[in-house]
Amino acid sequence: MRRFLPLIIAVFAILQMKAQTFTGVGGNIPDSGFTPNSFPIQVNGIGNINAQFGLTGVCINITHSWDSDLEIYLISPSGTMVPLSIQNGGSGQNYTNTCFAATAASIIGNASAPFTGSFTPDGYLGAFNNGQNANGNWNLFIKDIAFGETGSLLNWSITFGNNPPANPPACTVNPLPSNTCQGATPVCSFNGFCASTAATFTADTWPDLDNAFCGSVQNNAFVKFTATAAIMDFNVWVTSSTNHDGIQIMFFEGNYGGSINELGCYSPISPGASPFGITAAGLVPGNIYYMMIDGFAGDECDYIIQPFPAPGGLQITADNETVCEGTPVQLTASGGNGNYSWQGVGLTTTTGTNVTAYPQSTAIYSVTSVEPGGMCPTTKEIEINISRAPVAPTATDTLRYCQGSVALPLAANGQNLLWYFSSTGGSGSPEAIIPSTITAGIVNYYVSQTLDCESERTPIAVMINEKPFVGSDKQKTLCNGNSINLTGEFASAGYFAQWSFNNQWIPPPVHVSDPGIYQLEVKDNNGCADTARIQLSNNSIPRVFAGNDTISVAGKPIRLHCTPATNYSWLPENLLDNPHIQNPTAVVQQDQLFIVQVTDDAGCKSADSVFVKTIKGITYYVPTAFTPNGDGLNDIFRAVPVGIAHTEYFRVINRFGKVIFETNDPLLKGWDGTFMGYKQPSGTYIWLIKGIDINGKIVEMKGNFILIQ
Repeated sequence: MRRFLPLIIAVFAILQMKAQTFTGVGGNIPDSGFTPNSFPIQVNGIGNINAQFGLTGVCINITHSWDSDLEIYLISPSGTMVPLSIQNGGSGQNYTNTCFAATAASIIGNASAPFTGSFTPDGYLGAFNNGQNANGNWNLFIKDIAFGETGSLLNWSITFGNNPPANPPACTVNPLPSNTCQGATPVCSFNGFCASTAATFTADTWPDLDNAFCGSVQNNAFVKFTATAAIMDFNVWVTSSTNHDGIQIMFFEGNYGGSINELGCYSPISPGASPFGITAAGLVPGNIYYMMIDGFAGDECDYIIQPFPAPGGLQITADNETVCEGTPVQLTASGGNGNYSWQGVGLTTTTGTNVTAYPQSTAIYSVTSVEPGGMCPTTKEIEINISRAPVAPTATDTLRYCQGSVALPLAANGQNLLWYFSSTGGSGSPEAIIPSTITAGIVNYYVSQTLDCESERTPIAVMINEKPFVGSDKQKTLCNGNSINLTGEFASAGYFAQWSFNNQWIPPPVHVSDPGIYQLEVKDNNGCADTARIQLSNNSIPRVFAGNDTISVAGKPIRLHCTPATNYSWLPENLLDNPHIQNPTAVVQQDQLFIVQVTDDAGCKSADSVFVKTIKGITYYVPTAFTPNGDGLNDIFRAVPVGIAHTEYFRVINRFGKVIFETNDPLLKGWDGTFMGYKQPSGTYIWLIKGIDINGKIVEMKGNFILIQ
């Protein structure tokens, strides 16, 4: 990359260059033209000039009593000469602050002296911007062609800057136009077509031509061409002019001496200006048409005509001029007139822009471009060389991997290897393929080597052996330190098996109870392995509480309660609405013991029981004492309602007659022996209770009890 840095810097510097003006002094202009004078300007630091940065203008100050005596030219250090003003101004005087630019609106030949302002010169300034080196002496050449009138150059300057007028295209070698329409010169390509409107040309005219022409015929010349499109566009440069009038051009079709059809007419095309665009329209591709070029008012001019976009000459290209044996080559024609005829061995077709050839050995192919009517045949040739393919690379025939294992990139012995997934077709990759081990089976990959050509493809078989599968990882829980046999948890039959516990090898875990990770690793005869783990943990017996023994009215539903667990099993089942829920409903006729067994998330089990005493009457059962000491026994003072539908209040009153506790749910919300957060002293307390039984009758009761701290 470093070697491109100077080029990048140079390009950047050119893009950033600003306009620069160089000024020269003047002197006397010799009279009569016998001793013309050149006035130099030394230019430095500009370098090569072109269409990006080049000559943009020339300014002069001349005092002279008869301007038309003067011929003024600009000459570059390399010798390029462009006329600025040739015998212009008549009897007028002076060039005062006169500047010449290709983009000026006024033409110097059409202006009147004294010349002041900006003008298009008689020549084309862009002719300097052809890549020549601008450094050196530039000369303003001034010639006085007649006696009697004198003058002097006061000063002059030249300016270089961005976006200058472009250099006209190179003038190609072409036959000169004919002076007669009947003998019109065939033009095969207008790419850089150039000629002059010479005084030796005479007027070749007839009434229909005169009527169709947008000007007046003076010294016309003719060419004929075959249309390549319905509309053809051209740029015209008039690079020099004798009379400053320019040229005129007309496109037409028809018969010499007879009626014609004008297809585009332009008069005048001034000298020295930027390229002038002209168009021939209404054409039929393949038909022959005429272009007439004439000096406006008899002017003698040099001109260049360039189509745009400019076609190239006939060319033939190949996608590869050296191909491998048995490989087709694509041949493409361009330029010319667009009608192509091909010759050579192994061609699939002999016409068209693109053809395919199958050379068996080094071969020459040619394309000919012939316009309709046989005008302008042109032939180009190209040689296609054949290279022999190298031998195929060598590689290990069969590679073996276990399913799911990490595979290495394939390898082979050869140069410039290309890797493929198929034996034919596809695009080779220079990166070695890494086989996939996801699916068991045999997969073939292919590799070739390339020198000048590509060899045949060598197959590489990759066998993916199926991986053993002993099962998925598991979690197991033991209750109260019980032991377990883990050897039957996974399918290890037929494999070499090895157990480990917490990363230490152990015998088969037939009778284990220690918590931790037990891992089984198995291998088959191909060395393919699989592992599975068991996370073993211990769990204590779940705590279960079926509630305190209680009282129930015979034949009336009573709700049983149990601590939370995963599964429940109550006995006897026939006395319960659902023996497998946390809080089933029971209906008893006599005293009954209920047992509940619970199972937690780990599968550990525990049991508890509750005794239900059955009575026949309707009342509240209130204890005579309770001990709120936090031992879990008789810590809450409750009233057990039997046959009561609703309790209005259950109150506790201290010895001072103050109510220190009240609830409407004496069974579930009993008194804990505190008042306003303070433990109450031991002693005798009074309780009051009022409710409504299942028959709608009011039940009121009172009594006393002892609190023992």
